[in-house]
Amino acid sequence: KAASTPAPVASVAGDGAAAAAAPALRQGVPRFGTFRAQKSKYYADQVLDPVSGRHYDADSGETTDKPVEMREDPAADERTDLLRQTGIYLAGLAFVIGIGALAVRVIPQWYLAVIAALNIAGGMAMPPLRVVPFGEDDSSDVAWAIPLILVLGPIVGGMAYGVIAIMRQDANPAVVGIFITYLLIRFPIQLAAGAGVGESLQSLVPFAPPAGGRWADHLALQWLPFAGMAGWYMASFMHRADE
Repeated sequence: KAASTPAPVASVAGDGAAAAAAPALRQGVPRFGTFRAQKSKYYADQVLDPVSGRHYDADSGETTDKPVEMREDPAADERTDLLRQTGIYLAGLAFVIGIGALAVRVIPQWYLAVIAALNIAGGMAMPPLRVVPFGEDDSSDVAWAIPLILVLGPIVGGMAYGVIAIMRQDANPAVVGIFITYLLIRFPIQLAAGAGVGESLQSLVPFAPPAGGRWADHLALQWLPFAGMAGWYMASFMHRADE
């Protein structure tokens, strides 16, 4: 009986050594044969899976895309940027209000002109600082703001707009900024001009009789938010064409 030929030991050993030498395929690393790789247009050392859109290292086969949990959150970045820009705007506004207050201490009769000028400057500063959109990009709710200011004034009108915004769950940040900017400017300048707290608050709406019967000053003070609105629209000349 002929003896059976044993399997070549060297071949088995060689195959085992080759298997041991072959790198283990790590989890999540695809075999290049499982998809038709395309050369990446953006990265010379990477290939692209045209089906999933994922990039892979051309040598190791490992994906170079960030995991979903590691990707940046654009909404969070936008909120952080808005908070930073709003802080810059408020700091600048506080600075010019301080200058305006010093000015009206010297020339109190010009306090309305100072309030108007500061509102125009504040309205113009908001869009380029990215606190609010430019007027040409988003003029929504201006049709609400105009009658509210005319009839109810900036204080009651601002509160009414807040109620409307809550009910609709939507508001134009520029309109909100115009109301807030006006109030932040008005009271420090009025107090610096010599008006008491009671006098500053006694006429909350345009149709309320003013102290001393000074209707012209009273109506001008109530309608000066329109100066901020004008400044907001005037900022359009700083709007770059590619934005």
